[in-house]
Amino acid sequence: MRASISCVGNRLIRIAAIATLLATGWATLASATTITYAGSLTNFGPGWRDTTVAKHGFDIEQSGLFGVDGYSVAGGQGSVSRPTYLSSLTSNGSVYSGNGSYLQIDNPTVAFGHPVSLITTGTLNPFPGTNNAATTYTFTIGANAPALLQVGILVDNLDIAGYNSSAVQLSGTGASGSPKVDLTGATYNNRSVDWIFFDITAPISGEVFTIQSFGGPNGCACAGAIAFDSTSVPEPMSAALLGGAALGLLAYRRQSRR
Repeated sequence: MRASISCVGNRLIRIAAIATLLATGWATLASATTITYAGSLTNFGPGWRDTTVAKHGFDIEQSGLFGVDGYSVAGGQGSVSRPTYLSSLTSNGSVYSGNGSYLQIDNPTVAFGHPVSLITTGTLNPFPGTNNAATTYTFTIGANAPALLQVGILVDNLDIAGYNSSAVQLSGTGASGSPKVDLTGATYNNRSVDWIFFDITAPISGEVFTIQSFGGPNGCACAGAIAFDSTSVPEPMSAALLGGAALGLLAYRRQSRR
């Protein structure tokens, strides 16, 4: 089944916008941590680690992969690889290892590329009740924080759609923005793997972020996996110097026309 894309912006444009903001001297504003909803890939299928599967611009490192920096896959066949820039990454302790009707995804513990062996997914399965929130993942920023951190959440991998979460939300201490994505539409409940993406701009060491999932029709706040990717933009000082040089060149050209 072909992946469909929701709210997909051009990642290069987004990164360029951040760089431009820095270059025009607004480094102070740019340093404030912000969280935004970047978009979704619905009916994506298993190929999150297969370089031949199109990522539609969400592979911000342009690697053809998700979870380059790290990941946590729930279930009996799951695994965890914590990104180096996180000082902690924890998941809800209530885990169901899945069954033969759960969907499969690429196994992140084997060499990625193509082809990639598949594993059956599981899920974090807190039961807060329909539309009630439960924390599914918590992570803390450590040293060497990236300029732009992308967080992907895997959903709609279960054997029964009624156990899917009704929404997912990312929040952070000291961060502006706490986007909540509604997952009640048909494309999020047709048993075909979906990814929900959030961007964290300018995260700071010590900041704590939480993923909250909201109970679906059967009360489960399920989440199958989390993936981390990142990219950098010019350092504030370097960008400011580049911006100053550009403004100086523009002023020179204007004077030369007089």
